[in-house]
Amino acid sequence: MFTNIRTIVFLSVIFTSSLIGFSANAFDTSHTLKATTLHYPPYEYEINGKPAGLAVEILEEAVKRTGIKGVDIEFFPWKRAVSSTQYGNKEVIFNAGKNKSRQEWGYYSKDTLILQKYYLFTRKGSNIKTNLDFSNFSDKRIAIRNGYLYGSGPFKESITTPDVFKAISLTDSTSQSVRLLLGGRVDMFVGDFFPVMHYIINNDLVHEIELVDNKETGEDLIVLTWPTYFLFSKINVPFNYYASFNMALKTMLDDGSYQEIYEKYNLVYRLPE
Repeated sequence: MFTNIRTIVFLSVIFTSSLIGFSANAFDTSHTLKATTLHYPPYEYEINGKPAGLAVEILEEAVKRTGIKGVDIEFFPWKRAVSSTQYGNKEVIFNAGKNKSRQEWGYYSKDTLILQKYYLFTRKGSNIKTNLDFSNFSDKRIAIRNGYLYGSGPFKESITTPDVFKAISLTDSTSQSVRLLLGGRVDMFVGDFFPVMHYIINNDLVHEIELVDNKETGEDLIVLTWPTYFLFSKINVPFNYYASFNMALKTMLDDGSYQEIYEKYNLVYRLPE
């Protein structure tokens, strides 16, 4: 009899602990996910005060599939967006690159949000071709973005090795890079395709700029790819919600809905043949 009572008490404790553990590790359906990012069209920006963009649409659909109420997105300068997530004022930051320090305080989504693709943009009719050794560019001037790391690989090596380019100019924006290019002060600039195309289209420059081709394949030369992710705060995001979000994102990839969103933007942001 004593053994049975002890067993019942033990099972009750386990059951209660399980309920507490579940409630401590889940958002209820009324929860609104608090998200932040920088203003970076066409990935994430605002139209008439409402969040819009490729990454925003992916986030909103994934959150919907997790079963909670929705997502509230607030735009900050990037450093503030990172710190607000790190210290728990926000629950997720998106379009974030990976580094070790962020992994200490956050959970990265298992799947990539955006695979950013960097190209070389030049003046229309320049007919510049190269490959990833950039061996024919010793007489060419290039503009790169100030403060960008450009990962590792052939392009990073080319801009850190003397005499690969005739000159390297640092710019603080796409608009500045474009002005240098069209003003004849550089022969090309490097940029993430979608954001650069957003600027070019909105400034009616699609017939003045083209991409540098790969001289071996004749296709547009991708000089760098850079994956970005959703990054959840460990302070205030239950691990099983993070797991639920990962599952939702994977189903979007599996059922084609992620690609459908991506292709909608891919059709808009491209240069004419």
